Amino acid sequence: MSDGTTLSPNDFGEFFAAVNDGCHPFAWQQRLVDYVVDHGKWPEQIVAPTGSGKSAVVEVHVFLNALCAAQNGPRVPRRLFTVVNRRALVDNQHDRARRISAVLQDAANEPTPSLLRTMAQALSSLHTAAPEDASGTVPPVTVGLLRGGAPRNNPTLLDPSACAVVSATPDMWGSRLLFRGYGASRRARPREAAVTAYDSVVVLDESHLNRQLLVTARQIARLVHREEELGIPRLQVVETTATPAEDNGSRVGVEADDLLGDPVLEARLRASKPLALHVSDNWVKQASGRRSNRQYLSELADAVIESVEVARSVPTDGARTVGCIVNRVNTAVDLADILSRKAPDLSAEILVGRMRPADLTVRRSKYPGLFTVSGDARVDVLIATQTLEVGIDIDLAALVTELASASALTQRFGRVNRLGRRPQAPVTVMVPETAPSKDCLPYTRPDLESGLTWLQSIADSSADVSPVSLGSLPLPEPTRRRTLYQRPEWSDVNQWSRTGDRLFADDDLDLWLRDDLEPDAAQAGIVVRGGLPVDDLAAVEFLRAALPRSEEEFPAGIGVVRDLVDHLLEGKAGGELPHRAFLVRDNNVILIDPESDRTMDPNGEGRIRPADTVVVDYGARFTTQRVATYVEDARTVPKAVEDPSVLVFAEPGFCRGKGTPDRRDLRREFAGLTVDEATELWKETYGGSDHDTVILPTALPEDTDEVPWFMVRTEEPADDALVRQQWTPSRRPVLLADHNADVAGRARTLAERVGLVPELIRTVVAAGRHHDDGKADVRFQKLLGNSDPDHMPLRAKSGGNDRRQNRRTSEGAGLPVGWRHEQYSVVLTELARRHGDGSVDDLVIRLVGTSHGHGRNGFPHVGGELLGPLPHEEEATVAEELFTTGRWDELVENTATSTGHYAVSYLEALVRAADNQISKEGH
Repeated sequence: MSDGTTLSPNDFGEFFAAVNDGCHPFAWQQRLVDYVVDHGKWPEQIVAPTGSGKSAVVEVHVFLNALCAAQNGPRVPRRLFTVVNRRALVDNQHDRARRISAVLQDAANEPTPSLLRTMAQALSSLHTAAPEDASGTVPPVTVGLLRGGAPRNNPTLLDPSACAVVSATPDMWGSRLLFRGYGASRRARPREAAVTAYDSVVVLDESHLNRQLLVTARQIARLVHREEELGIPRLQVVETTATPAEDNGSRVGVEADDLLGDPVLEARLRASKPLALHVSDNWVKQASGRRSNRQYLSELADAVIESVEVARSVPTDGARTVGCIVNRVNTAVDLADILSRKAPDLSAEILVGRMRPADLTVRRSKYPGLFTVSGDARVDVLIATQTLEVGIDIDLAALVTELASASALTQRFGRVNRLGRRPQAPVTVMVPETAPSKDCLPYTRPDLESGLTWLQSIADSSADVSPVSLGSLPLPEPTRRRTLYQRPEWSDVNQWSRTGDRLFADDDLDLWLRDDLEPDAAQAGIVVRGGLPVDDLAAVEFLRAALPRSEEEFPAGIGVVRDLVDHLLEGKAGGELPHRAFLVRDNNVILIDPESDRTMDPNGEGRIRPADTVVVDYGARFTTQRVATYVEDARTVPKAVEDPSVLVFAEPGFCRGKGTPDRRDLRREFAGLTVDEATELWKETYGGSDHDTVILPTALPEDTDEVPWFMVRTEEPADDALVRQQWTPSRRPVLLADHNADVAGRARTLAERVGLVPELIRTVVAAGRHHDDGKADVRFQKLLGNSDPDHMPLRAKSGGNDRRQNRRTSEGAGLPVGWRHEQYSVVLTELARRHGDGSVDDLVIRLVGTSHGHGRNGFPHVGGELLGPLPHEEEATVAEELFTTGRWDELVENTATSTGHYAVSYLEALVRAADNQISKEGH
């Protein structure tokens, strides 16, 4: 790269080095770039041994999009979803994407031309949304996180044209693909499905652990290819593995010749790792029981201590941390306890997937190099579960591991002597004398038996588990966790896409997403909150105002969460005060009532589901070694994680636990004020930040002299999509004609930016132009503060009002409960067609009706209920035809069939993104 103004595929090496501390890509990573450039799509498989850099798909994706934006490469998917079945690894990939995005954003403002600046500017040119921060710059890469406990908003929804990297767990990604996004609101589900199935590539890491999800993803990709041509890349599915079980089409990966002339890769793949098998008579007892076997733990601890002594004798410039990977969380927790007694001079740390992110952050802060190849000399032993198998770039001096499947062991061996900088790094595997006679979860008996045979063959031959040595031995085929994989068909998609249907219970997607159908395999979360109000309803309001954050959530199996709820409701969780449990789902909070609790009902709406969060009062005992366990196994009471962005002020005794600042003077001043008025007073008189928002209790008596509490947040709460349709951050009302014109213009920009075919560009523009026509209803205009809609310009947004007041006044405006302005927009758009608007057809009308996520399938009101008491005759006729006789339902079905469920959802997503962008910009 000479002048920093052009881009070519040959620049990938320079970019890679710039974002990876000078390290250059391996030959296969450059081949991956070249493959996509030559073929215009990603390969079906990436095959590379552990340690050879499969995580670099993030750099490849970002570079390819910059190449495309600079018009020097093919049109590639804008979104990359990296999917892996370990929460800690999802976070690791998320951090990688954030780091790369930050490097590019810093380079965007550099005065000197450079490759990074050129790439940043090219990537920023893909965006259509306005900057959200004070710098006025658009981040070159949008970075998202989809896992239980993380914020529920998918950042790619606001700007589908942007280059994005989203890290996700299998359930969170797969549920979105099937129109049932866990943690997503019903209104957002079609958009979530759309941006997952279109303009996206999913890289499924270690696909042998997620065969069912791979089958589902590839089948959905085939169905999407049958839909109407949009001009947008359809879903591309890539499986990555170090242990391919079969040839699944096009493949890019490490080749034998790559070792020639690449000393770095050769050192990694030939790194010496001598293997020793430690036969234990107690292995079967440990693996088959729920509790840890003390004799086995003692043997395991002795093996770890011996490995530490060996590692200390091997010369190295790096840390000498020894890893111990076990199969179950309780084994890891109990091993840490016994090591502290047997060898108190050893420093041992635990890393398991079920750790609270806040606790993991403390560990990372204390030992910053521990979870990198640099290591940390202060830590002698790192005890982990399968969390260390995939994705974490760590370089251990030695390893002690329990017997597992051959594919899992291969991954574990890859964490030892990872860079090949040590003369050797010994590996010890704890094994039984003979193969177990039954399953020892999480592994099946056949997998353990084949794994043991495979290990014995290695011990009898090379007795080394370097990647090169393992490459000469065939890897046993893993046992299927289920007899048949389920393949979704068009009829299934048709059912899932009916996101507006109020079902007795949501679809159980395990059949389509999971290899393991055991009921407790799914994950939910637990959050501890201190200082919640004594009053239950006030506590619910507190939680709604300050929803759980990802860093304070303990990941846990659903069985563990239900067990905790049972104990709480039965008063058996310890502590002095009665404990409560609150269910958080779709940003809503419900008190779990012991008298009518339905969380255990497998068919009930209240059932705890994947991605749900249960909030409990501080004082419940449910952890050991910072891991959530069954209550009967728990030893500690976890502390609450304080939120520095929230301040609470309340009358004495209002909240549980420690005292809360009172500020009765302010509680009196805020009585009777709106949120905006209280916030303004807080900022002007009491030195509040410009980013502060005051949150007040709702439903107080009018004659209240003081509010019992108020909350100050230093970050604005997540947008309420319903309120955003009526409210604008602008102090002045937004006129309806201007808003519709702006949305139509932004829809055109978005559609052109993503490359939508011309006839469909006209469709989304027309839908944007008509999407809010229904706000012309006189009753709705009064809701927006327009007292004389017959003589004053019609409004689209109220402007400057208290958003909660906006919500409360809807009933007083004379509108029926649940009235939707876009339903009336459908009537007016149909009338426009009948009056000669040639831009309107059935697809436009459908997009208008579903422009805010409702209308799939049907609206709550029939024609006669939709209109006011004295409707226009022609409007009444159209409304009856559409919403009483059922033509709307027929239109929705026909457009979905002719266009495709995912394709029509993508068009909806463009219209909704345009509307959201314009609304957030205040016009």
